[in-house]
Amino acid sequence: KLFNYINNFNNKQIDKISTDKLTNIITNDVIQLEVAVAMWIRLVIRVPFICIGALVMCYIINSRYAFIIFISMLILAGFTFFIVRKAAPLYKISKEKLDILTSRVKENLQNVRVVRAFVKEKDELKKFEIVNKDTYNYTKKTYIASRTIKSYNYINFKHYNNYNIIFWTYSNKA
Repeated sequence: KLFNYINNFNNKQIDKISTDKLTNIITNDVIQLEVAVAMWIRLVIRVPFICIGALVMCYIINSRYAFIIFISMLILAGFTFFIVRKAAPLYKISKEKLDILTSRVKENLQNVRVVRAFVKEKDELKKFEIVNKDTYNYTKKTYIASRTIKSYNYINFKHYNNYNIIFWTYSNKA
């Protein structure tokens, strides 16, 4: 649907947006949207149910420890919010860098004969390497932020399970 929608653009719209940006919208932006939806489902739907369930079960087992878990949940939620707030601008910058890289690649592919005719291959390669390295650096930062959030959620889940096991074991002995 997105491809068909973009194909129906007139020349004025294509010139306004640029073909490089449209290419990235079709490929990279759709993938980022899929990842964002998956993370949203994890963070907003699944995690609260798990946390509330852990808190209720802990309260049933031992109400004194439920307060400790509640405070730890607030701290972990604050940490998650902090990571998400810091990572959001990185995705925007990474997208802009990818647009520049795509533009550079397209330009080199379209003008390959001209570049070779004027023996500019080394200059063009240096320009490409600079843009590519810049794009790589920002993409790496966004990847690290994304992995941090994903692994952090996994750690949270294990954290709450361990709390419940410890409290259940302790309450049975008490």
